[in-house]
Amino acid sequence: SSSSSSSSSSSPSSKFASTSLPFRPKQSLGQNFLVDPNMISQIVGTFADLVYQHDPDQADSQGKRVVEVGPGFAALSHLLVEQFPEMLAVE
Repeated sequence: SSSSSSSSSSSPSSKFASTSLPFRPKQSLGQNFLVDPNMISQIVGTFADLVYQHDPDQADSQGKRVVEVGPGFAALSHLLVEQFPEMLAVE
């Protein structure tokens, strides 16, 4: 039935329906927020690998500056700041 298919559909904001966030993402504004911890780890790991490949002589984060634009709920920021303590997040 059509009512069961609409209740099982998944929109970006449906993942936030049961949480107590101060707002919900608006699809009309193109808002999407990372919520999958595996994907977050994969993105941060790939980014860090690319940063260190670019400058293999410098194997630590010293002097590496990262700017995250539009951090949203800081899903990436929490992991990025562990590897790049000098990072800056700008909403």
